[in-house]
Amino acid sequence: MRHRLSARELRLKRIEVLYRVVFEKPARFIAGGFLLAIFIGATLLYMPFAQEESVSWIDCLFIATSAGTVTGLSTVDIGSSFTLFGELVIVALIQIGGLGFMTIALMLLSVLGKKIGLKQRILLQESLNLAGPGGTVRLVRNIVFTTVIVQFIGMLFLTFELFSTENYSFGTALYYGFFHAVSAFNNAGFALFPDSLMSFEQNTAIIVTIALMIMIGGLGFTTIADATEVRGWKRLALH
Repeated sequence: MRHRLSARELRLKRIEVLYRVVFEKPARFIAGGFLLAIFIGATLLYMPFAQEESVSWIDCLFIATSAGTVTGLSTVDIGSSFTLFGELVIVALIQIGGLGFMTIALMLLSVLGKKIGLKQRILLQESLNLAGPGGTVRLVRNIVFTTVIVQFIGMLFLTFELFSTENYSFGTALYYGFFHAVSAFNNAGFALFPDSLMSFEQNTAIIVTIALMIMIGGLGFTTIADATEVRGWKRLALH
């Protein structure tokens, strides 16, 4: 006679099946992580304290998806539609989309002192399209270090230029410099100005800084790491 499962056992069984479906395959786990980040981001953007003007749920979902996938499309003016909190949510989604969900996850595990196992290394390998799981933790550290340094330098240049030539207060210039440095380096295409960067078309320093950050970010971390470590064109990886 077959044993009938209790309600609790059925719930545990379903959770176990769901866990296997989502987490056993690296691609599913990475996609699931991005979807979760986008959904949380859209929910936060929909909160009243995140909005200066009324923004619908579908618009919040669209913007969160665009930021998380660093696409740069928006159905509303970011700068006038969202509060500082909402704009920081967008920055966080851009950073997650640019670095990659698994890179963020492994960075947090590393900061918390948790051991990075083979499974996590394989997930990162899939996320970054690496040849093998070896050296993934070191690569994550290099990625985070490169991101912080380049974005910080870009932020300094933009802040100085906005403060000295565009008549912004230092606090506003610093925030705008931070937002657009993150957006440019991650190739996100978001701006806090209604006309994007059109009003800065004559400001060579701002345009060149943004362009350089887009190019450095567009090369990709794997390419940058390979070029700095190998130092020989004939030995560079195909990537």
